[in-house]
Amino acid sequence: MFCGILTPCGGTSRPEYAIVATHLWSFILVLLAAVVPAIAGAYVAWSDSPTIAAALVTHDNPVSIFVQCAVAMYLFVMLRRVYGAGYAYSGVVAVTIAWSFFHLVWLYRFLLFTITLHSL
Repeated sequence: MFCGILTPCGGTSRPEYAIVATHLWSFILVLLAAVVPAIAGAYVAWSDSPTIAAALVTHDNPVSIFVQCAVAMYLFVMLRRVYGAGYAYSGVVAVTIAWSFFHLVWLYRFLLFTITLHSL
């Protein structure tokens, strides 16, 4: 799916597109696994939250906005450098994918929560 979306003007699919899509997912996973806990740790030190979980619950919006902006900026730069796409195309695709990604994650979290409740 990403290979089709990231191909400017409907060009042909090549193995390089799969490599770029894998690199994008690696960036997102590192961002979520390393940067978000670091930001949460800073929130624990800054606020009076007893745990990282409590800090993330009370400060979830700034962390989500930061991650979403980081993904959009990464996509914009990637589209410009790898595909040579224009500024407008790169901007529209980067914002659309970053926005869609978080809605898919929110849907996944909701479904996982629902499944967990029904399995108890």
